[in-house]
Amino acid sequence: VVFGQSWGSIIDISNWGHVIDTGVLATLEYAVGTLKTPLIVILGHTDSSAMQTALDAWNNANFPDGATRAVVEQAVSS
Repeated sequence: VVFGQSWGSIIDISNWGHVIDTGVLATLEYAVGTLKTPLIVILGHTDSSAMQTALDAWNNANFPDGATRAVVEQAVSS
């Protein structure tokens, strides 16, 4: 039980490297527009390995392959 809330009263949205993509935006729109969520809380952390991967790709012009490349490109462009 988080913040003293009952099961089903909190929507958790996880993302890669603190980057807001269309999936995150769609979930927030649903929570606010449909469920009438009155409060959005954003929790983050420091020393993100995801953002370090994006910074390394940017600094070394060496982007990873596969699905990781897409999120690294989005992180770099944000």
